[in-house]
Amino acid sequence: MEMCLPAPPKRTNLNIYNLNIAHDSTPAITADSIALNLDKIKFYSLDSMFQLSVDEFILQRNDVIFNNVEYSPTPMNHSGKGLTFRAPSLRLNNVSLEHLLRKRLKATSAVLYQPGITFLTKAKKRVKGKVPIDSTAIKMPAFYQTLHGLSELIQVNTFRIVDGNINFTSNGKSKVTLMVKNLNTDILLHNFLLSDSLVDIKHSMPNLHILQVNVISDKANITMDNYSFDGTHRHNKATKVAVALENGTRIAARDLYWEVFDWDVFQQSKDIQVDVLRIGAIDIQAHHNGAKKEGPAKDLPVIRVARLDIGKVQFNSEGAGEHSSFNADKIALKDMRTRQHFFTWASATGQLNHISHHSKKMDATIGSVRFNSNGYTYITDAAATLHNSNGHTKITTPSLDIQTNIHNTDFSRIAISKLATGNAAVSHTSIKEHDTTHLETQARLTGNQLEVNTGSQQLLQYGDMNMQLSALSYSHTGTIASVPQLSLQLSKGSLHKEKSGHLSLRSGVDLTWQEAQFSLHQADTLELVLQKLSGMFKDASFSWSQGHKIKWPSFINNTTLSEGGLHYRNKQVHVNADNFKLDPATQTFQVRNFEVTPNLSAEETFRTARWQRDYITVKGDALQISGINMHHQPGDTTIAIRKITVDNTQLTTARDKRIPFEHGIEKWMPTKLIHTIPFALRVDSIVVQQSAVTVNESSKSTNKWSAVPITDINALITHFGNTYSNADSLLVQATGRLLGNPIRYFSYHESYGDSLSGFTAESYLAPMDLKDFNAVAIPMAAVKVRRGYADTIFSQWSGNKYATLGAMNFYYHNLNVQVLNKKDSTRQGFMANLETFLANLFLKNRNQRPTRMFFIRDREKFIFNYWVKAETSGIITAVGVKKDRKYLKKYNKAAKKYSLPKK
Repeated sequence: MEMCLPAPPKRTNLNIYNLNIAHDSTPAITADSIALNLDKIKFYSLDSMFQLSVDEFILQRNDVIFNNVEYSPTPMNHSGKGLTFRAPSLRLNNVSLEHLLRKRLKATSAVLYQPGITFLTKAKKRVKGKVPIDSTAIKMPAFYQTLHGLSELIQVNTFRIVDGNINFTSNGKSKVTLMVKNLNTDILLHNFLLSDSLVDIKHSMPNLHILQVNVISDKANITMDNYSFDGTHRHNKATKVAVALENGTRIAARDLYWEVFDWDVFQQSKDIQVDVLRIGAIDIQAHHNGAKKEGPAKDLPVIRVARLDIGKVQFNSEGAGEHSSFNADKIALKDMRTRQHFFTWASATGQLNHISHHSKKMDATIGSVRFNSNGYTYITDAAATLHNSNGHTKITTPSLDIQTNIHNTDFSRIAISKLATGNAAVSHTSIKEHDTTHLETQARLTGNQLEVNTGSQQLLQYGDMNMQLSALSYSHTGTIASVPQLSLQLSKGSLHKEKSGHLSLRSGVDLTWQEAQFSLHQADTLELVLQKLSGMFKDASFSWSQGHKIKWPSFINNTTLSEGGLHYRNKQVHVNADNFKLDPATQTFQVRNFEVTPNLSAEETFRTARWQRDYITVKGDALQISGINMHHQPGDTTIAIRKITVDNTQLTTARDKRIPFEHGIEKWMPTKLIHTIPFALRVDSIVVQQSAVTVNESSKSTNKWSAVPITDINALITHFGNTYSNADSLLVQATGRLLGNPIRYFSYHESYGDSLSGFTAESYLAPMDLKDFNAVAIPMAAVKVRRGYADTIFSQWSGNKYATLGAMNFYYHNLNVQVLNKKDSTRQGFMANLETFLANLFLKNRNQRPTRMFFIRDREKFIFNYWVKAETSGIITAVGVKKDRKYLKKYNKAAKKYSLPKK
């Protein structure tokens, strides 16, 4: 250190008070005060790179006072970097006068009053072709060099700064201004000035108080008020910190306190490590423009906080048509740290209140959230409304309890041990053109061992989930459904996204419902109503894939319907069933009290009909399908049924033959008709019990209706289906009563392998009074049987879809008929009497021999017409209207044409 005095002729004033020089004492020179007033007094560092300029020098006893002090680089220093300050006064206490005379500033302590501290920077010139370097930032080596230079000028133990101000401006690529107001601190100057690191600086400052710190940049303004530092205990405080970002976001925190900010770690690794951080309250007013950042998220700086406590939080976020807000109390985190671009913690507790979010797509509110990352989180009074272009979905729940271990902000994977909701209300409404959809229900949801993954193909996994729905109602244009109670249990399931983007579900499913109501209406074309439908669906290995058809066989095999009523109507018919059941355990489907009826009455149907059609009604007590089996090899969709039982069923047909007949439409034989069923079907047997068929027909000649009842039908049909081999045959065996008289046996046997539908048939009727036929003969042919009795009616015939030949055993005696007036059967006249005479003349009074049956089938009529006409041909021969030879001649002529066996 050198002291340099200005050369004359500048004026110098020197005043020394009570000067004492004693060679035998220490110190040898003393004085009360010395006042030296020069234009400038300068002290230089040993390397002459820094100087301390003083306008006035005052020595009071052992203290030195420098007025108007300036510390700055010398003209020889061309670095343009470092630290300078100006101060109205610098006081050195207990200065060594001996050292002062030896051109050294040495004292026990110093006080610098109201200094203005400035950091010098120097921008580098831009080099073409290279990325510009921000050289205006504070270069720490240059800063430490400046401190070392100052240490060469002043040697004191402690250095106090009173009401100091610091200003720093970086004019590089991003301009940054630092302003410190009213800085007060005690510095262990020797340690401070010899510092080579921030750690050394920290150790040299036992206390620090700053009224205000401001950092101003293009992107953010940061203000901290009333900062204090206790270096002994490493405690920090600030009454307020305010941050203002360029996008309008404002953050204000008050009553901040932190302990043990580890400068050693920070210097070595730039990691921020704090033992305790407490914030009394923080207010965040965030703004954003809604734009999503592209590319991967940047890693956060390394931050470790052993304990973080926040008393209160007020959060608001606005921008791009969105608004979010919440309050929080008593937030406490332990072992909080950053990892990549996430925050992690060992434990977190606290409470959020008055949570809300409003956007174009969603409105959500939550009353409170009391969370514990290592225990239960309780959510109360939650409501959310999801909006889309067609409508909205609203969900409200009084409570949601979650037991989960959430220890980071990476919400792409959330593990939930337990979950339970209160009685939530769910409603959905959508309107698309003229279609309106509405759904409402009350729901309770519980779950265990859930894992939600938004960052992988495995979206959801769970141990079990249970959903209880009540008062479920659904309506869509033409569709209405309601379910008083519905329970859905899912177990050991997963929901994942396939490579195609479609969703796929694998789970155990147990679904039960009670007294569901369903109705479907499509104008006048379709109506379906299900009433009081109760049942369950249970599948331990259920699977569903979006974009793939539902596996209906598996679905039906796992569905139980305990009860339900049915009403169905289309353009032609309506179907009613009081009750139906489906039991997959016994592979049984039952329907009770059912009926199938055309929508129009018979009179309305025939009045508007262009062609002859059968008007058919069905009404029965019970229908049971047993042994339903849809479990086959992959690719086999056959529906296999062991047995179908029809009990006490009435089939009624009516045909008005006065209407023109539509020609050109061939009716299939039974086996060929069965093959037209659009799905694979195999029925071992069909059993008909105590049923009846009534055939009603009008006569074109008499203009009257007749009815032929076949009652007490008991039948067995075997090998019914379209999957039987060519070696199999359709077999029908039946008994019943015709016009009240027993049909002891009827059988029909048709081959599946014969392209011509070859068959054999036989029938056997009990003895009967022929007058019983008057119920048919009078209205249809205006013929009355006055007497006659049949001892035997037995027939056998065979053929194919073209013609049939057989033998009729119609043995009778005392036959006598009467021909009636076709217009009025009660009137008698000459012609009717003449026809009666001639009829009895030509008809056989008795027959006791077999006769021929032959009939060429009308392929435009059903098989029942074929059977009746074949039987009728044999009866006509027996009564003498036709001759056996004539039938045989016709048959042999047709045999070659229709591939019939020759006789």
